[in-house]
Amino acid sequence: MSVKLKKLIYIFLLLWICWSVQAGEWSGYIAGEFRYFPESPLSTNQYEDLNLSLSAQPEYRHEWDDGYQTFTFVPFVRLDQHDSERSH
Repeated sequence: MSVKLKKLIYIFLLLWICWSVQAGEWSGYIAGEFRYFPESPLSTNQYEDLNLSLSAQPEYRHEWDDGYQTFTFVPFVRLDQHDSERSH
C-alpha cells in the first residue's frame, strides 16, 4: 500500500470520526472520481491507464446564545493518485 493511499485512508477515517460528533450540525460531501484513459499518452507527463481522486468538504456549524453567536468551519481536502498539484 502506497504512502499516499495510507494518508488518504487516515484523512477519511478522521473525517468520519469528526462527522459522528453530535455537539453541532454537520453537513457537506465526500466524493470519489475515477478517470480512465483508453489511449496511450502523447507525453511522458500525462497519466497512463487510470486515475483515482477523492475529495471531501465537511461543514461543521455550532450555534449558541439563542442563535446570535455561530461558529462555522468548512475545510476542503482532495487527494489525487498521480497529480500532487491537485492534492491539497
